[in-house]
Amino acid sequence: MLGKDRRTYVLLSDAECNEGSTWEAAMFAGHHRLTNLIVVVDVNGQQALGPTAEIMNQARMPEHWASCGWTVREVDG
Repeated sequence: MLGKDRRTYVLLSDAECNEGSTWEAAMFAGHHRLTNLIVVVDVNGQQALGPTAEIMNQARMPEHWASCGWTVREVDG
Protein backbone atom coordinates (compact mmCIF):
# COMPACT_ATOMS: atom_id res chain seq x y z
CA MET A 1 0.00 0.00 0.00
CA LEU A 2 2.91 2.33 0.59
CA GLY A 3 3.74 4.55 -2.32
CA LYS A 4 0.50 3.85 -4.14
CA ASP A 5 -1.90 6.58 -5.20
CA ARG A 6 -4.91 4.65 -3.92
CA ARG A 7 -6.94 4.44 -0.75
CA THR A 8 -8.31 1.36 0.94
CA TYR A 9 -11.43 1.69 3.08
CA VAL A 10 -12.39 -0.69 5.87
CA LEU A 11 -15.81 -0.66 7.52
CA LEU A 12 -15.93 -2.15 11.02
CA SER A 13 -18.60 -2.34 13.66
CA ASP A 14 -17.94 -1.56 17.31
CA ALA A 15 -18.43 -5.28 18.02
CA GLU A 16 -15.53 -6.19 15.71
CA CYS A 17 -13.32 -3.90 17.78
CA ASN A 18 -13.57 -6.50 20.56
CA GLU A 19 -11.43 -8.87 18.50
CA GLY A 20 -7.69 -9.18 18.90
CA SER A 21 -7.08 -9.45 15.16
CA THR A 22 -8.64 -6.00 14.68
CA TRP A 23 -6.15 -4.45 17.11
CA GLU A 24 -3.21 -6.36 15.62
CA ALA A 25 -4.09 -4.88 12.23
CA ALA A 26 -4.62 -1.40 13.71
CA MET A 27 -1.22 -1.49 15.43
CA PHE A 28 0.50 -2.82 12.29
CA ALA A 29 -1.02 -0.12 10.08
CA GLY A 30 -0.20 2.61 12.60
CA HIS A 31 3.37 1.41 13.02
CA HIS A 32 3.95 1.31 9.27
CA ARG A 33 2.16 4.63 8.73
CA LEU A 34 -0.26 3.31 6.14
CA THR A 35 -1.82 6.70 5.58
CA ASN A 36 -3.89 5.54 2.61
CA LEU A 37 -5.81 3.08 4.80
CA ILE A 38 -9.08 4.57 6.06
CA VAL A 39 -11.09 2.80 8.76
CA VAL A 40 -14.70 3.68 9.53
CA VAL A 41 -16.09 2.22 12.76
CA ASP A 42 -19.89 2.09 12.91
CA VAL A 43 -20.62 2.41 16.62
CA ASN A 44 -24.14 1.01 16.50
CA GLY A 45 -24.10 -0.41 20.02
CA GLN A 46 -25.11 -3.92 18.98
CA GLN A 47 -23.46 -7.28 18.68
CA ALA A 48 -24.55 -10.92 18.58
CA LEU A 49 -24.64 -11.37 22.37
CA GLY A 50 -26.49 -8.14 23.16
CA PRO A 51 -25.77 -4.45 23.54
CA THR A 52 -22.08 -3.69 23.07
CA ALA A 53 -21.92 -1.60 26.27
CA GLU A 54 -23.03 -4.62 28.32
CA ILE A 55 -20.43 -6.93 26.75
CA MET A 56 -17.37 -4.66 26.93
CA ASN A 57 -17.02 -0.96 27.69
CA GLN A 58 -15.78 0.84 24.60
CA ALA A 59 -16.03 4.43 25.78
CA ARG A 60 -12.29 4.88 25.22
CA MET A 61 -12.21 3.41 21.71
CA PRO A 62 -11.07 6.69 20.08
CA GLU A 63 -8.14 6.83 22.53
CA HIS A 64 -7.19 3.24 21.70
CA TRP A 65 -7.10 3.98 17.95
CA ALA A 66 -5.05 7.14 18.59
CA SER A 67 -2.59 5.18 20.75
CA CYS A 68 -2.00 2.90 17.74
CA GLY A 69 -0.90 5.91 15.70
CA TRP A 70 -4.19 6.71 13.95
CA THR A 71 -5.71 10.11 13.35
CA VAL A 72 -9.21 9.87 14.85
CA ARG A 73 -12.24 11.86 13.77
CA GLU A 74 -15.60 11.29 15.42
CA VAL A 75 -18.65 11.90 13.25
CA ASP A 76 -22.27 11.77 14.38
CA GLY A 77 -24.17 10.35 11.47
